[in-house]
Amino acid sequence: MRDRSESALAEGPYALETYLNVRSPADLRDARRQARQSHHTFHFFGGGRGRCIYRYSKRISHGETQREELGEMIQQALEYAEEVGDRYDFNRAKAEFWEDHPI
Repeated sequence: MRDRSESALAEGPYALETYLNVRSPADLRDARRQARQSHHTFHFFGGGRGRCIYRYSKRISHGETQREELGEMIQQALEYAEEVGDRYDFNRAKAEFWEDHPI
C-alpha cells in the first residue's frame, strides 16, 4: 500500500497494488483463493518509529462480477505465460513496470 498522488486523492488516499506471478504455485493458489472470496479484510497499523500499533480493520465487499473478472485475469495471465514460454521473466517485467510508473 502506498500514498497516492495529489491527482488521485479524489478517488481515495491509498492504493493497493500487488503483482501476481502465475508461475509461482503460492501466488497462483492465493489469487485463486481471492477470486472465490466475497469480502476482503484489511488491517491498518501505524505508530511510527518502528512501532506497529493496530489502528482499525475494514471489510470490503468483493462482488460476483469482481470475482469473475479476477478469475478471467488469472486465466489470461496463465495463457500468456504459456504462450511466451521461456521468455517469461516476472521479475524483469515488474522492474520495467516500476521504471515506467515511478512513485
